Amino acid sequence: MSDDQAQSTIFLSYAHADKAKAQRIASALEQSGYTVWWDALIEGGSRFAKSIDDALDKADAVVVLWSKNSIESDWVKDEASHARDRQRLVPISLDGSHPPLGFRQYQMIDLS
Repeated sequence: MSDDQAQSTIFLSYAHADKAKAQRIASALEQSGYTVWWDALIEGGSRFAKSIDDALDKADAVVVLWSKNSIESDWVKDEASHARDRQRLVPISLDGSHPPLGFRQYQMIDLS
């Protein structure tokens, strides 16, 4: 990628119980040349929902880390819905869990 080309930005959606795995995936994506946005980057004093909404709108892809934890998370489901509606959804299973209803029609990458 030349310096003149903008790097692709990936929004990483995950449940907080999966933060260690999300960190490893974020690092791997960054080492591959992607810019990764995830909630660990929200600055103190920022409005949480506004920061997330802005980042989702700007993302070239939204990687959703499905797990037994995240399938119960309203935040993850909201972020995945936004990605699906914008045709930017990249679903990954961390532990073999299937995504909730509404997201099963997409080919999932299984990292379990």
